[in-house]
Amino acid sequence: MLVLLGPSGCGKTTTMRCIAGLEMPDAGIISIDGVTVFDRAASVVVPVHKRNVGMVFQSYAIWPHLTVFQNVAFPLEMQKIPSADLKTRVMEMLEKVGLADFASRSSSALSGGQMQRVALARSLVMRPSVLLFDEPLSNLDARLRDRLRVQLRELQAELKITGIYVTHDQQEALALADRIMVMDHGLVRQSGTPVELYASPATSAIAAFLGYSNIFPAEEWSATDGGFTARLASGRVLAGSGETPAAGAAAAVCVRPEDLALRLASPDDTGLVGEITLASFMGAFTLYRVRLPEGEIWEVISHDVLSGLVVGSRVVIEARPAAMKLLATQ
Repeated sequence: MLVLLGPSGCGKTTTMRCIAGLEMPDAGIISIDGVTVFDRAASVVVPVHKRNVGMVFQSYAIWPHLTVFQNVAFPLEMQKIPSADLKTRVMEMLEKVGLADFASRSSSALSGGQMQRVALARSLVMRPSVLLFDEPLSNLDARLRDRLRVQLRELQAELKITGIYVTHDQQEALALADRIMVMDHGLVRQSGTPVELYASPATSAIAAFLGYSNIFPAEEWSATDGGFTARLASGRVLAGSGETPAAGAAAAVCVRPEDLALRLASPDDTGLVGEITLASFMGAFTLYRVRLPEGEIWEVISHDVLSGLVVGSRVVIEARPAAMKLLATQ
């Protein structure tokens, strides 16, 4: 499963539509399973219906006047599959997505989650070489989205079908992907496994997209033995470990909120001492915002939900050197 991740307008869906044959690239070559389906220079353009590509749309694209069975059977009818084989394949796929008991139900009587599973079954039943997903879960509520995300990953792995998934949700990307490509302004800025990208974003912009909410531009910085020191606009100096950008590059100190800890401050404490301005209980954790005297706002995620820290508390932010990353801003 390859996930194309990036903000709206970065080119994710356009790239996927080019693979499907719904858009015409200006240049380049597209091949699927070793077969060239587009080559601008050689004037090769294989039409959409001959690319053996399945596509699950954000809007479901379910025909409301057809039953669940008829919706899923449609691509097999277009392939002129014999009726006995067609019925077997459709019912097998409906069983896999948990809709076998809904085969005769009108599609207009389904919930959003059920319609999305019909769309998935319709794409899978044709046994595509590649399955394309255009933000298919974005219209669903959070709990249903989480449940279908797991089911989608299980189905894709069980059927061993290559998938390309478009999303702007970094949590969804990390949960679904074998590999992620982060896109911006039509370019792939970084690619790798979810663990690689989460641990080592290439730039501060990518870090921000992957959940590094504490990003502070460095006015000056210098490399040290195994790390760096950086001076912020407020005059505060931060130090960290790890690789640094090329000498002279504009950079920012980036820290994930879950890599920080809070404790109540004593009168003698120095360093990252500030006041809690927000304490938002999220169930499994609490999100804190802490304002430092210099005006910097830090976000901290604490899984110690019974810590007793409240708005107005004077606290110390504790950070390991490894949590501080100095990343290029371009």
